[in-house]
Amino acid sequence: MAPTRLSILEQPSTGCTTPGTSPYGPVSGASKDLRIGLVNMPFSSSRRPSIQLGLLQALLEQRDIEVTSHYLNLEFAARVGWDVHDLLCVATCAHLVGEWLFSGQAFDELPPTAEYIEQFRQPLERLCATMNQDLDFLARLRDEVVPAFIDECLERFDWGAYDVVGFTSVFQQHCAALAMARRIKERHPALTIVFGGCNLEGEMGLEFVRSVPFIDYAVIGEGDEAFPALLDRLAEGERSPTIPNVAYCHDGEVVFGGSGPRVSLEASPAPNYDDFFTTALDLELPARVRGQDMLLPFESARGCWWGAKHHCTFCSMNKAQMDYYAKPARETLAQLDELVDRYGIYTLGATDNILAPHYVDELFEVVAEQRKDYRLVYEVKANLTQAQLRSLSRGGVVWMQPGIESLNTHVLALMDKGATGLINVRMMKWARYYGISIGWHVLRGFPGERVEDYEDQLVTMRLIGHLEPPSTTSFPIRVEKFSPNYTRSKEMGFENLRPGAPYRFLYPPSVAAEEVALFFDCESHDTVSPSVLDPTDAYIREWIERWHSDDRPYLVYRRGPDRLLIIDGRGRGKPRQHQVEGVDAAVYEACNVTYRNVSSTTKAVEQALGQPVESARIQAAFDLFTAAGLMMHERGKYLSLALPTNPNW
Repeated sequence: MAPTRLSILEQPSTGCTTPGTSPYGPVSGASKDLRIGLVNMPFSSSRRPSIQLGLLQALLEQRDIEVTSHYLNLEFAARVGWDVHDLLCVATCAHLVGEWLFSGQAFDELPPTAEYIEQFRQPLERLCATMNQDLDFLARLRDEVVPAFIDECLERFDWGAYDVVGFTSVFQQHCAALAMARRIKERHPALTIVFGGCNLEGEMGLEFVRSVPFIDYAVIGEGDEAFPALLDRLAEGERSPTIPNVAYCHDGEVVFGGSGPRVSLEASPAPNYDDFFTTALDLELPARVRGQDMLLPFESARGCWWGAKHHCTFCSMNKAQMDYYAKPARETLAQLDELVDRYGIYTLGATDNILAPHYVDELFEVVAEQRKDYRLVYEVKANLTQAQLRSLSRGGVVWMQPGIESLNTHVLALMDKGATGLINVRMMKWARYYGISIGWHVLRGFPGERVEDYEDQLVTMRLIGHLEPPSTTSFPIRVEKFSPNYTRSKEMGFENLRPGAPYRFLYPPSVAAEEVALFFDCESHDTVSPSVLDPTDAYIREWIERWHSDDRPYLVYRRGPDRLLIIDGRGRGKPRQHQVEGVDAAVYEACNVTYRNVSSTTKAVEQALGQPVESARIQAAFDLFTAAGLMMHERGKYLSLALPTNPNW
């Protein structure tokens, strides 16, 4: 099927929208007479509501628009089992199993179930093992359970009572959303179907509008103002509106109103999660699901301040807007208070791509001063200092994703991460000291990487067994749409890009896979063989096992009079003890907070001891500690690895 011509009606603008100057047009208020349904499909975690639905519901209710959010992901979890559902939510997306389970209900003319299972047999068997199931279970889900679930949802809810039904689509919930939308549209052809979310960014959204007839409109980019503006036009009887961030088909052509300016987060309300908790209560969400793992999403910033300067080569996020902007910290805190007060849940997770640096003082120190017992989750950059991590801990941060994808400086440079191995280890050290858990991974497959990079990284890993291990063994990067590896693929060392193998099981030929695919298969050169990381993966498995055992490794030191006692419990068996005094003790503490070179360490030691010290003496101490595996060094800089037992750092 030949693509139709795209009519791109661009309306470029910059800056935040302000009242009276919005390119989305004046608010008519006509949409008050509309009834809106919002839908969250599988696979979206049953342990947290959708911020996309919660925010849209709050925004529409500010305009007195009647809106109901349907958490059909919870309905599906109750049907297949809460644990099974959540395992499918976090299953690797490399094979898009969550999308595949619903694709047969979204489209015709797809390969049979058995062909998909045979192609990806080994990883699917590993997935089934985590659920105590076999491959037949996946086949039954796709061929029997999913169709029955769609039928049940179609009958149980009065979709005809709505004028507009909006679907959020993020990660592996696109085919499920398409499947439900298709059936609703077949039953109620006059009803308007709107899609939005990251699965419709850029050309993906335009292609879905072109090729999927039951999508009436797609919001491509931020929907805070675009969706309400679309509702106003629909209420006024306009079916071909020109609205920034909105695309639709008209007379066989795709019409796109262009990319709108960024919205102002200052006026953004706290999300409304009432319908999530009502549904969870009706379905008797079990205690193991609604316990400490239950989390309330909130938003304090959009974009990525690092990516605006240096886009990490593998990152596909923020296609719509890399430009970074954050809410005033006082408004974020007010919304945290509102969410906790409304729902009685104290664990809250930021959807931000990266932490705003000024929040260290303006948010977390304020939470600490107010002695609020919030448990906060954030994505951060790994260059946070010891003092900043202390503030985050005092302010309630209990888990972070610091973007650690390697411990080797050369590989990190290939990623354009703006970090070094020492920076990442320093982050891990002080996160461990302050009790903040971190999620990190080991990536491979970067053109220009070297065998010695991974050999050196394994040496580093063996030094830091007392710090939190990666979440899993190493895995290769994927070339993802919108990333520099995709947009500059030849320059970055990738050739013959083509949609990933799973996509032919998800979409029929009428959908241009190259337009809607998020990740691509390719050839790359100048990369190491995967077998080079076999020793690394073996160590990671051992590291993870010990971390979760009663024999967790440790490396600590105690300060005495002019001396330190370093206790090394990283190995198995009786811990080793090292007692150091004088200059050696001063050197070790000088490199405790952060890494130092000989010159800066000399000055620090002279200040601590009140006497001059030769730089050769400092280097001798460095050599002593590195030989004992008590320090990490890189390019003339040294970092002490033992954690102080003193709680007052």
